[in-house]
Amino acid sequence: MIDFTHIELEGISVHQVGNKLRDEGLIISNKDVSFADDETETWLMKYFLSSFNDNEVYNFSHASDLGLNEIYVFVKRLFASPGTLYQASIDIAKHLYENSTHPKISGGELCICYFRHCYFDGVSTDAIGFFKSENKDVFLKFDSRSDNFKIRHESGINVNKLDKGCLIINLTEETGYKVCIIDSNRSNDTRYWKNDFLNIKPASDNYQFTKSFLSITKDFVT
Repeated sequence: MIDFTHIELEGISVHQVGNKLRDEGLIISNKDVSFADDETETWLMKYFLSSFNDNEVYNFSHASDLGLNEIYVFVKRLFASPGTLYQASIDIAKHLYENSTHPKISGGELCICYFRHCYFDGVSTDAIGFFKSENKDVFLKFDSRSDNFKIRHESGINVNKLDKGCLIINLTEETGYKVCIIDSNRSNDTRYWKNDFLNIKPASDNYQFTKSFLSITKDFVT
């Protein structure tokens, strides 16, 4: 369904989004984000995209008018003008902060990315990604100098564990785009990512029809 073989990272902005209930604040970074080397960018792309495969597809929604869905509006403007990524990322980070009010929500870095050449069902198009890191792992480092070893530790993000992600494909704008999500915490208490922040609903596509049919069949057999 999704093919990242030729995908390119066009731009990235990073902000620190805390828990509003605990008054942790929102830290807006400056416009420039740099990589130490090309290999770092490669690992970052793995962290962002490797969890997306055959995901369920959603659409942005709103109870009364799709144009009142804040993220849908921000994304629509960004697809029309990719050069506004930095300002759009600030609006998106502020919206996430306003919806981070549950006591179980952890603060973390929010990355907003613009991608080129993302293939969806064989169609090449642009995509926008939101990626939030909430959990840090401890890594041990063994440094050797001659025959002496120094052992130290570092706290960082495990590139194999994406906490929360959202990939928005620039297709079917009129029905709320094609949206795929990752949420490692699926508890009812912290579904703010899907419901409050993004406000999405399952798309009416073959995936959803098959899922609904299997559910009905299971209920019938039971």
